[in-house]
Amino acid sequence: MAPLPLPEGGELLKSQLRPLLNVANECDFRLIVSWLLTAFRDVGEYPILSINGEQGSAKSTLARMVRELIAPNKAANRAAPRDERDLVVAAYNSRVISLDNLSGLPAWLSDALCRMATGGGFSARALHTDMDEVVVDLENPIILNGIPEMAGRPDLVDRSIMISLPLIKDKARKSKAELWRDFEKKRPSILGALLDAISAALRNLPDVTLPSMPRMANAALWVTATESALGWAPGTHAQDLSANRRKAIETSLENEPVAIGIMELVLPWTGTPTALPEKLTGKVPGIPKTVNALGIALARIKPVLAEVGITIDKKRGRERSITIRKVEG
Repeated sequence: MAPLPLPEGGELLKSQLRPLLNVANECDFRLIVSWLLTAFRDVGEYPILSINGEQGSAKSTLARMVRELIAPNKAANRAAPRDERDLVVAAYNSRVISLDNLSGLPAWLSDALCRMATGGGFSARALHTDMDEVVVDLENPIILNGIPEMAGRPDLVDRSIMISLPLIKDKARKSKAELWRDFEKKRPSILGALLDAISAALRNLPDVTLPSMPRMANAALWVTATESALGWAPGTHAQDLSANRRKAIETSLENEPVAIGIMELVLPWTGTPTALPEKLTGKVPGIPKTVNALGIALARIKPVLAEVGITIDKKRGRERSITIRKVEG
């Protein structure tokens, strides 16, 4: 770990931090600020910051920069862990987990990151023992970056803030030395502005309400409590979350073969559980061919499909069936 600078006040985040970040629009900038503010909390939940973009869009730089504002570390960005034990060791010794230059996420890592973002226990057999167990309860802010969309599985998407970075044109590109020199000069005032917003959150949080509670509701309430200090109009964060949620749902559906296959069906469709794999196989690659595997996939994507008006109903008993239909409105 490395020290944070002494904070300085008097500057706005938009004038200090915004010029340093290669983000496409103001909504994405505000969402990054919201992630920073939730990462300062002493308890979760912590939305996962998922950054993607083409080569040359400064993904690693953005990930390192936001981490430097919370928990500076000699190993600012890490490669993907080999197994859950490596992930737990990294999380136990770091405030922020930042995984760099990912080409994809295996299922075990996606599941582990979901538990870590909202708080969960991790256990392993103690080394050099047969029966002793080590149990660690972890809850960490997480950053992912890579060229493809990192948060593909619906449960990870549900916990993520997804930021797509535009390509930096050569004329707008700064040297690494110039960028980090500018960042270090502004870092005390950026930190001061974040702490001013956190002070407002502590003061305002008991009186904050939301029209509806999104996933990671505690984090949403916290950021909403900072809006007045940041100069945001009331309800800005809820609107930003809603727009990002729509984008996340589209990404999730695009990355799930079963969802793609279902959306290509002529709906409504009713049939037996054994008939559905055969109906979907051949439409897109990656469709599970067994009833049990397809049932697990359906359970995982059912909430996401419901967001776009597709319902899946199962009839149990002697004559089992599945009905998939499109609900209008």
